[in-house]
Amino acid sequence: MNDRRLDVQWVPCDPAQFITWGTDLRHYKVVTADPDPDLGVVREPLSNARAAVLLATVSEPHYIKCVDVWGGEGVVVAAGQASGRISFVSFRDGEGKFLLDKDLSPRTPRHCTALAWHRGSNSNTLLASGYEKHRSDYGLLVWDLGQQRMVDKPVVEMGMTDSCCSLAWFKAGHSLAAGVNGKMVRLCDTRVSHKLAATTLTRATSGLTVDPSSEYRLAGHAETQVLIWDTRNFEKPVVSLDVARPVTKLAWCPTRPGLLANAGRDSGSIQLHDIMSWAVGQEDGEPSVTDRIVEPPLDLGNIGAFAWHPTQENTLLAVGSGGRFAEWTVSDRLTINWSARHCLVWSAGRSKLRSAVCGLGSDIEDIAVVMEERAKDGYAGYGSLADAGKKSKCDELAMTWSWLHHASELVEQGQVKSVVRGMKIPGVRAVLRSAGGKSEVRQVSWSGVRSGRTVSVYCSEERDTVLKLCGWKGGKQLLAQPDKEHLAVAARKAAVAIFNLDLRKALKELQAGSALARNDGSTDLANILNMVCVAVSGYTSEGDSDLWREMVSSSQSSLPHPALRAIFAFLTCQDESYTSVLEEDGLLLVDRVAFAVTFLNDAALEDYIEREWENMVGAGRIDALVLSGGDSEGVELIQRFVDRTGDVQTASWMAVRVLAPDLAKTDQVAAWVDSYRTILDQWNMFTARAELDIALTAASATSQPCQQVYVCCHFCGKSVSPWYKGLPKGGQTGSLSRQGGGGNKAKIQSCPNCKKPLPRCAVCLVNMGTASGTTVLNPELKPGTRDAKLSQFNSWFTWCQTCRHGGHASHLIDWFSEHSDCPVTGCSCKCAQLDSGQ
Repeated sequence: MNDRRLDVQWVPCDPAQFITWGTDLRHYKVVTADPDPDLGVVREPLSNARAAVLLATVSEPHYIKCVDVWGGEGVVVAAGQASGRISFVSFRDGEGKFLLDKDLSPRTPRHCTALAWHRGSNSNTLLASGYEKHRSDYGLLVWDLGQQRMVDKPVVEMGMTDSCCSLAWFKAGHSLAAGVNGKMVRLCDTRVSHKLAATTLTRATSGLTVDPSSEYRLAGHAETQVLIWDTRNFEKPVVSLDVARPVTKLAWCPTRPGLLANAGRDSGSIQLHDIMSWAVGQEDGEPSVTDRIVEPPLDLGNIGAFAWHPTQENTLLAVGSGGRFAEWTVSDRLTINWSARHCLVWSAGRSKLRSAVCGLGSDIEDIAVVMEERAKDGYAGYGSLADAGKKSKCDELAMTWSWLHHASELVEQGQVKSVVRGMKIPGVRAVLRSAGGKSEVRQVSWSGVRSGRTVSVYCSEERDTVLKLCGWKGGKQLLAQPDKEHLAVAARKAAVAIFNLDLRKALKELQAGSALARNDGSTDLANILNMVCVAVSGYTSEGDSDLWREMVSSSQSSLPHPALRAIFAFLTCQDESYTSVLEEDGLLLVDRVAFAVTFLNDAALEDYIEREWENMVGAGRIDALVLSGGDSEGVELIQRFVDRTGDVQTASWMAVRVLAPDLAKTDQVAAWVDSYRTILDQWNMFTARAELDIALTAASATSQPCQQVYVCCHFCGKSVSPWYKGLPKGGQTGSLSRQGGGGNKAKIQSCPNCKKPLPRCAVCLVNMGTASGTTVLNPELKPGTRDAKLSQFNSWFTWCQTCRHGGHASHLIDWFSEHSDCPVTGCSCKCAQLDSGQ
């Protein structure tokens, strides 16, 4: 038997049942896919969870041309036949008895080409039928099949000598759309016979369908074109879509507004058109349409028909040319939204709302959560810079703030002088660039050890300054790690002592760290430090022993801390390049820089510092402020840090406490501060916002606020001043302004943004325009002329606050000295009396 299916429709009264039409009529019921089905019950799979069971098959009537399922209670189908007769088929006994006795036929026998039940909320008894063309009969008939009516003839007859290929009811009213003669679509009001509501000429007369989410939206197709109309402006379609294959069926999704599906001839997929915006009556109102192809999860071959499920969201039922079914849910477009309270919400349909809350310790960690916690703790707002590091909850920031605190104290005490005027904290690169001559080479012996061995050390005033900044000289140590981390503290102190050629001090630091670790119960850690102490002490008596050097080098990689590995790399190094020490990434940057300053010559030091700077900037490491300080290169580094982490909070506070005032006023820094201000406002943390603003003002890090009151253009709504917000908009080229005739006086008579002419003066009828006001926001003038007036008050904009008519100030003064009425013809406003109280 040929199982070709021409159409599939869900039963309106029971969404768990559907009807197929092909060589016969079949009635199916959707059930769960039971792994152990009853014997004798054939289940046709729809999906992994659902299957269809055939309930009934009807072979008559013959020669069916079109069908439509009744919207009332019961499974009743209206079938249009080749003779024009409309038959009613019930798949259940006792359902729709008043319909089964009806016999609907046109006056002239011909093919019935379209059927459409009216599925309104008040009535389900109206049936529209369309027919082929006949010279003496109507092509569109409407039947009222109410139980109390005797059906002898249709209640509405339309379209004499016309053919009708498709029909679609508008659910809310009594209007009907019909595709007529293959060249027009008509909107008919069935309450008034022979009256057409609207008509549009088009070839897309097939498959008319009304969007369930909008009574004004109608779609139809013709070959490879799909058109969508808005019936409020029916002259031309609002959307025109071209598809690859001739369209066989078109259907709107009943659960998702704006989603239209079509099946193509000899195609195994369905194309979806997602219309995301609508604009009617606008020249540039072309809706945005997204197309995509969806395929059924089961192999159906060519899709013969499909139908949207009436209640399940975005669910399609498709039937293949071989009679197999497939049901699946089409994924909706994903929309993601962040809330100000760190809640991520995304949706893929009405019933698929998901959310995830970001917080400390959760699966999703976001920098905004960390910034809010810091702001609550008073991060960087008050107290010392070292306190900011403790509240940062980040090792990298803790080290950076600790160094900034150390360097600022050296500057305040006068031990380190700023090499650039206005710089709050100097960097290593700026200090070394200020060097006037070559460094001095000294041969230094090991301290506290009886040995004739010496090491080449380079000295200069700039190198001593760098060592102070790194905490190696000046009597003030740089606290880099918390005191509770005994291994890190002891290892760094021992390494600094070794690099300063004080072996005995290094042994004391290792022993002290071992004792503290043992007191805290860390026996393993204490044993490791003791073993390192023993190994280091062997250098005193066997420093020239190849055996000692070989044994230490082989065990160096197993040491638990980079500072310990750096110690033995230095002790076993046989050349003056010290590559193994300088390439120990785990060693703190300040220690690597101080080591390079101590043991490298000028050329090698310069190469190393530049190479390290490039690497740190490329990685966006904020601790590279040791190299840049608070200069313009520091701004670049902080920007890279913001790009990597999104931490505008740290960037804003560093602009306040680290950068020079001139740098803190740049647009780049202002962008960080404005972003952080906006975030604080969203969190309702107005106290923290006020503290930031106060700190910015105290540090002279705020620029002059932008102008907030200005005359705006009537067309574009922007300021008519070319220097609004300090941005020159022409003036030199003259492209956006018109120059006056005499005295080289600037006279701007057009908007500098949209170039439209400014309003005319109501008295002289000349376009107004003046560069009025001061020049404080004009960066093109010299500082000495910033406070000069560009124009006198006579040419300023002046207007009435009631009627909005105005002109040049001097002209209006002269006018109202003799008149009280508005100078505009036809305006009855008493402008002169409004302010005087008369």
